[in-house]
Amino acid sequence: MGRLSGCLLILSFVIIAICSCVENKPPLPVEQQVPEEPANLLRIGVSANYPPIIFEQGGKFAGVEADFAHLLPDELGRPVKMIPYPWAELITALLDRKIDVIMSGMTVTKPRKMRITFTAPYLQ
Repeated sequence: MGRLSGCLLILSFVIIAICSCVENKPPLPVEQQVPEEPANLLRIGVSANYPPIIFEQGGKFAGVEADFAHLLPDELGRPVKMIPYPWAELITALLDRKIDVIMSGMTVTKPRKMRITFTAPYLQ
């Protein structure tokens, strides 16, 4: 057996070994598949327990912040998704880049301003 044939035989064994390590799972049923999110999705963190600012009603988010969030896709030209978080975890989720913005009637305070940036307040 020539050197080239020996190399091809070894390469064939390596490819077979690698292919046998790959797990071949059947695809998930459609109802269990998680749809891919668009790359330009704006993820809005909410703590929906502060009516009339943001709250849940009939399984959907409602209130002033929810109304503003529903206007954003047309204004920004990008889709939005409101993601619920406990109030105490909103800033951490923002800093960890799990969300892009917080919309939960958060009051501007000096300690919060040291960690995150706020828009101009619209409620007094």
